[in-house]
Amino acid sequence: MFRQDDKDKYDLPFDFSKGQRLRPLPPCLAEGWAAHPEHNPLTFLPKGARSGVGEKCNVFFVHPTSFRGLGEDWNVDWRNKRVNAITDTWALRHQASVFVGMGKIFAPRYRQAHLRSFYLDIEDSKKALNLAYEDIKTAFYWFLEREDDGKPIILAGHSQGSYHINRLLKEFFDGTALQRNLRRMS
Repeated sequence: MFRQDDKDKYDLPFDFSKGQRLRPLPPCLAEGWAAHPEHNPLTFLPKGARSGVGEKCNVFFVHPTSFRGLGEDWNVDWRNKRVNAITDTWALRHQASVFVGMGKIFAPRYRQAHLRSFYLDIEDSKKALNLAYEDIKTAFYWFLEREDDGKPIILAGHSQGSYHINRLLKEFFDGTALQRNLRRMS
């Protein structure tokens, strides 16, 4: 799928401060969502799976890292067609699709951090992950303001997505009224 050399996990082309300045995600735009019930609904159901029981919950899914490669920047533009194609054809199809039929699925695009951010324990990695999280946080605010209808909320993610979901849980749910809307799944 990626067809890259694993050396990109440790590739350090330049400092974070020298990277391109990317515009933040505007969640009000349809193209700001990899999956959205109104603009880009996720309908793929895995082979052999049965659809759920309807719209009993809202799902906020944060896809995994699909941005890597030698010499690449620390973060990718959320409009990058190559990276979005990987997200749409792999992560949504093979991961988020498990929630089809359970509820409305919201999966924001974001200025995801390069894969190296999880392998290099340096300040630039933290900066790249923080930049990515800002888009996730903005999209989640948007989601809460417009879509929080009191239904249970499922927060789901994988890899970089689960890293950001963990931050959302701590920031938005720990000890707050929203905590009652979460459902534990095992």
